[in-house]
Amino acid sequence: MKVVLRITTHNLFKNMRRNLTILLNMILCTFVIFILLQNYHFLRKRHSEFFSSGKTASNYEVAFAVDEDVITYANDKLNLTHMFLVGQKVIEDIENNSNLFVYSFAGNSTRLSGIQNKVDLSPFIEETMVFDESSISNPVLSLNAFEAYHLKISSGRFFTEEDYNLESGQPLPVILGYELSSVFQLGDIIEYKDNEYSDQAVVVGFLEQNSGYVIWNAYYPLDRAILSPFEFPRMFDHSNEYRRIQFIYTKSDDVDVQAVVNNATAKNGFYTLEVSPVDGVQVTETKTISEKNVRIIGFLAVISTIMCLFSLSMILYHRATEDLPSNCIYLCCGIPLWKINISVVLEMIVWIILSLIPTIAISFSIYHAVLVPMWLLIFFAMMITGIALVPVFMVNKKCNLDMFIRERIVF
Repeated sequence: MKVVLRITTHNLFKNMRRNLTILLNMILCTFVIFILLQNYHFLRKRHSEFFSSGKTASNYEVAFAVDEDVITYANDKLNLTHMFLVGQKVIEDIENNSNLFVYSFAGNSTRLSGIQNKVDLSPFIEETMVFDESSISNPVLSLNAFEAYHLKISSGRFFTEEDYNLESGQPLPVILGYELSSVFQLGDIIEYKDNEYSDQAVVVGFLEQNSGYVIWNAYYPLDRAILSPFEFPRMFDHSNEYRRIQFIYTKSDDVDVQAVVNNATAKNGFYTLEVSPVDGVQVTETKTISEKNVRIIGFLAVISTIMCLFSLSMILYHRATEDLPSNCIYLCCGIPLWKINISVVLEMIVWIILSLIPTIAISFSIYHAVLVPMWLLIFFAMMITGIALVPVFMVNKKCNLDMFIRERIVF
């Protein structure tokens, strides 16, 4: 062992300029590995934190980016200005994307006291802040909302375009939750009357059992709900002449909804709109660009690593060739070849440890920690160094004492 340590020490301090070249090359190689692993680990950690739900959003709420634009657009709608018509063109452009369509949704409630039918609705009562009395949930959905929330019918039918263009006096079509099928049947007329409003609704369908929807990370069951195209009772005159862009549903996880909306508003000169995911996490162009950057960084890191590996291999190969006379002398003194090779390995372990110090220092200065597990960084550094040592072992294996003596005989 003393012989091995003596040879290792001799190699470390024999030619400082050559050893400095080896060290700098290994520092560069280790740092390239660090860039690849650190960036991958950092982005994966951030991705896990941001995409903690594991589900990409399919429903997005649309809102004006500037609060003042809400009032301005309301005036545009009231007066049918050019900007309001532009807004309809924006909706059409968004819907031209085969993976997107817009819909509206509102959570309302219907007073229990207003329903005049001789039925017991007490099991379906919901206490709400809308009224100072008991009520039943009355979500208002546009036509596309059923597909957006993946709702299915157990009996009857969905709403149709005609249901959103009712003439005055026609009963309002409603779809009831599954549990309400024990109280009402298809075709039943629900009579409503209170001190202010009087209305009628006709049951056209029942939802499947355990139907519901997710919005803002909260689940809302619909087994005890009355779904309608307008609020029930109808408090205002409604018209389906103007479509509301309240929500956007996407069928694909790869669509950047915000980018599509930005393109539509910029193309038509409309107010700036923002989308917010309501049932998951949002796919953005930033995510796509980040993924591409990671691949580019990985490609450059691999290329740089190969170059560093080739350079280190050449340096060690030339050094092994220069050390042939010394190794032959060691062999003449009875030192076996395996001890010479072990001394080379120990020397390279020292250079690996020294090459890790700048990388660790840079990591702490930028991230205040080493995000990559140290064993992984050491493993890759030792793997590359081990590959670079293959030419050295091959040269040492060819170390022939007889050949060495013959080459130095002067004739």
